[in-house]
Formats: sequence, C-alpha cells, structure tokens
Amino acid sequence: MAESRAECEVLPWERQPSEGEEEWQAFRNYRDQAPPRRIQHVYVRRTADVSKWSADHCWSERVAAYDRHLDEERRTVREAVLKESEKERAARQLGQLKSVQDIIDLELAKLWRDAKNSEAFGLVKVNDLNKLMANAITLERLIRGQSTENVASTDVDLENLSPDELRQLRELQQKMKGAI
Repeated sequence: MAESRAECEVLPWERQPSEGEEEWQAFRNYRDQAPPRRIQHVYVRRTADVSKWSADHCWSERVAAYDRHLDEERRTVREAVLKESEKERAARQLGQLKSVQDIIDLELAKLWRDAKNSEAFGLVKVNDLNKLMANAITLERLIRGQSTENVASTDVDLENLSPDELRQLRELQQKMKGAI
C-alpha cells in the first residue's frame, strides 16, 4: 500500500533528511533550549559550523514551528482541564441538588401525612417549601446549562491564561462558591 504524502513528510522540529548526525544533535540542543534560544549555547565539537548549520537548515523557522506545536499541546491540555473541572463541578452540584430534592420530598410527605391526620402543620411552612422548590428548579436549570433569564451570554476567552493564572481562577471560583 502506498503511503500518502502527508505520512511521509517530516515535521520541521524533527530530523530532516539532509541533516547529518552532528547537525541533528546540534539542532536538538538548540530546539530544546528555553526561549530565548542562543546559537552560542549549542554544544558540539566544531562550534564554527553551528551558524552555518542554522542557516542551511532554517533553525529559526523550525523552532518557531516547534513552539507553535508546544503551544497547541498546552492549550489542548488546558482546555481538557477546564472541561473536566466543569464536569466535576456539575456532578457535585447535581449531587447537592439531589439532596435538596430529597429534603423537599421528605417535607412534602410530612406535610401530606400531617394534613391527613390533623390540622396542625408547623413542620415546614408552605411558603418556605415553595421557595425551596423554586430554588431547586433554578439550580437544576443552571447546572444543566439552561438559562433562567433571557440574557445574552458572553463567552470568556481563557486561552491566553497561563496554567498558574488558571489555577488562581479555579481557586477564586471555589472561594466564591464557599461564600454563597
């Protein structure tokens, strides 16, 4: 079976067909430096050749492609973490909502039983129970991503946040939830 052209192409940050072993090692040393990279920090036997190899094999363009690749990988991981955090939060909130709904069911059963047995209610006021039910319904709609009002939503772009900034955001969100 013939390989497609895309399967045969070498990514820019990988070893190129025209690179010898020493050139490849020198490029890897350059590529794997933390930015800003310096050609003079590439360790090889003949340092005079490094500048020529850099020009001949387009090191600047190749490491720029590598940096874009790494940025895409970091963004993918960051988005996965944010999505997982949303799933965990929704699952926790749904669990809490289930507990509230269980309380509502118990209190309704008590009211029904007491109403059948006597005219003395007193366990939970009907108005309080109505408020609790309304809040539970609102919470369930919010958790499921359904709006409770006719308000246009705006998406927040978190793409430019660093992992530390995302962690701080998550901590602030948890702190806000604790205050509610």
